[in-house]
Amino acid sequence: MVVSPGIHCSTAEAYRHVEARQPEMPLKEILKRPLAEWKDTLGNDFEPSVFATYPILRDIKEKLYLRGAWYASMSGSGSSIFGLFDQPRDIGKDFPGMQIWFGKLTQ
Repeated sequence: MVVSPGIHCSTAEAYRHVEARQPEMPLKEILKRPLAEWKDTLGNDFEPSVFATYPILRDIKEKLYLRGAWYASMSGSGSSIFGLFDQPRDIGKDFPGMQIWFGKLTQ
């Protein structure tokens, strides 16, 4: 599921404030782990500064987790948030006035 609240995050501004960090584990290794473990091991370095400017994005991410997402994150430098679920959820009503896309992963 992708939720877009219709705000614009400046990519240039996001890059100006990002504090890149070295991950504890290489991305290639994190992605091999079960999806349920990604929440605690995989992050987006843009989120702290972008969420400080646009707290609604943090709220969307938190709501996706509360509704059962296995993993949720900001897409790139913003302004959409995606959530990965084990099965389809009818939670579009939780994001009034926002654009929502429901999709299905294929292997």
